[in-house]
Amino acid sequence: MTFLPMDLTHPQLAFAVPTSFGTAVQRQRARRRCRAAFGRAWNETDTPPMGVFLLRPSRRCLEMPFEDLTASIEHTFGRLR
Repeated sequence: MTFLPMDLTHPQLAFAVPTSFGTAVQRQRARRRCRAAFGRAWNETDTPPMGVFLLRPSRRCLEMPFEDLTASIEHTFGRLR
């Protein structure tokens, strides 16, 4: 995850998922899962960092449990503070 701190009213989220990641269905599924995990982690974090986030998911995000994916993003939020 790449983070650019900015003074925004809400976070901005972008994805970098190259075609080498897999089929279009796999790439879209990775985006949907990461977007949902990001939203849950954002809501569960006391003071989340505000800015622009660029996520580059790995193929593991397709198979890992959703709770683990959310915990991974929450952990990253903690490192950004």
